[in-house]
This record gives sequence, C-alpha cells and structure tokens, in this order.
Amino acid sequence: MHTADYIPHPDGEFFNWVNNFYDYTLAHFSAWQIPSPNDKFHTELLAFVAAYENAKAPNRGKADVLLKNETRAALVKVVRKYYNASLHFNDLVTDVDREKMGLTIPHSGHTPAPKPSSYPEADKVDLSILRQVTIHFRDQKSQHKAKPKGVHGCEIHWALLDAPPPHVETLVNATFDTHSPVTLVFDESQRGQKLYFCLRWVNTVGDKGPFGTISNTIVP
Repeated sequence: MHTADYIPHPDGEFFNWVNNFYDYTLAHFSAWQIPSPNDKFHTELLAFVAAYENAKAPNRGKADVLLKNETRAALVKVVRKYYNASLHFNDLVTDVDREKMGLTIPHSGHTPAPKPSSYPEADKVDLSILRQVTIHFRDQKSQHKAKPKGVHGCEIHWALLDAPPPHVETLVNATFDTHSPVTLVFDESQRGQKLYFCLRWVNTVGDKGPFGTISNTIVP
C-alpha cells in the first residue's frame, strides 16, 4: 500500500488488514525492540472483531452497526498511536516488513526536514482525573500550540522516582504523540508518587531535537 493513509476504509479490507497488522507485530515486536501489541491493542481488536461479526449477521440491528463503528474507531485510534510511537521511525522495521503489514513505505527525494533546534515545554499539566497526568505542550520559542516546521510530534520520557533524576537517561519510559496534549495513565498503587518527565521534538524523518528541562508533578 502506497497511499497517504495506510488504514483501509472498507470494513472488510480493514478487518483483514488490522488482523494481519496485529499478527505481524506480535511476531516481530521483540526483534524491533518495541512494546508488545498485547494489552490495549489486543483488547480493542477483540471488541471490534466481535462487533464486526455481529454487524454482518442477517438479523443485525442499528445497535449492532453502531457498536461496530464505535469499536472500529477505538481500534483505529490505538493502531495509529502504536504505529506513531513504535513503527513510524523505527530503523529496524524494513521496507519488506512495511509491505507485509500494508503500511506506507517512505519515499526518498523529498526536501529533508530540518533537525529540531528547539524543544517542547509543558504549557499546562492537568491532574483533574484520578490516575491520569495530562501534559499540554508547545514549542519553547512560541506562544502558540503549533509545532515547528518539519516536526512530526513530541517524545516524552518519564519515570516515577523517589529523588530527582541526575540526567534524562534515568527517565526510562517513553511515549510519543503527534498532538498536544499527551495523557499518561497509572495504576491505583502509583497514586501519590512523584512523576518526572522531559520532552523533545522528533521531525518527519526521525531526527530528534534537544531535550527540554526535567519537570515533575504528583500522580493524582
């Protein structure tokens, strides 16, 4: 597939594509050094598969079709987040892998995106929902939320620590999002712990800019 969007639109094509995508990533995630597609991905996939089969039944109703559409939308959201965070800029994923997964293969010949020279900073940290920390970010050189030219998204490194980290490498967890805000979700047992986090931009070809300052907050 060499289209702008790698996710097929017709339900039947999407059903086949997403099952293949899941199976292929499950077989290769360790070699690619990325998180397993289990957990949230697998849960949303099972929900969609069940709803899709019910929506195809001869005695289906409007509620069955609505549930199929809702579970598909939730699954697409999870797939895009997994792809952006783990596959898009992963040099270990070959063009052959992308072809087998039905993904867009990057083309050469475009004007290279500039390596980010600035960094994102936390504009606001929302602690209004229990067990969630929502970080709103923007470029440190701008008063607006627009990303710098050539930037694809923001890489967030974080960790729950008893003491301030001596350097960014101590923040062993990482996530990626293309738009502000990003939400980190925690367990009940992690409430009250201190969260340290640091942000940097990643451009459209995978080049990473400098980290900003290390910030902290408390998991609500």
